[in-house]
Amino acid sequence: MTTTIYAIDRPFADGTVEVYGEPDMGWYEWRIIERGDIIHDSGKHGTSGMQYGSPAIALRDALNHVEPPTQEPALVTPISWVPGRDALSENLTQVNRLADVVRGMATALIDETANAKTLRSVMNPDHPNGRLGMVYTDTRVQHAERVAQVLNKAADDLRDLAHMENEQ
Repeated sequence: MTTTIYAIDRPFADGTVEVYGEPDMGWYEWRIIERGDIIHDSGKHGTSGMQYGSPAIALRDALNHVEPPTQEPALVTPISWVPGRDALSENLTQVNRLADVVRGMATALIDETANAKTLRSVMNPDHPNGRLGMVYTDTRVQHAERVAQVLNKAADDLRDLAHMENEQ
């Protein structure tokens, strides 16, 4: 029988974060409820949800999902001349900002592949869904690792460009 393990107020918005599951079966999921509607449910991922083995881990992921929005600077600095502006400085800032974003994307992909490999290690190859999950995970991980390599190379190229422009 599915029971609610945790129900806490969302820290940065209206609504509730709930962790639910079947303790006897050893699986848990999380959901975000706002004004009575489920706006996100980890149990809706794939054919059988995330199926966390620990309610505390499910709660951690739910809270990470509802973290506050960050106020990041615009990715592209407008190119409009105003007296006193320094084009070289703004170009360097622009290139370095983009390099940071691209590197961050590569890092996020690398982290996600590590998590996916961990989840894959507990899939049951003798169960049809386990085999399908392993094939899916392998395909996604291989692609994500290639994309991360390309992004890291792009970030290096952007840093090299910034270094060359700085020497001019």
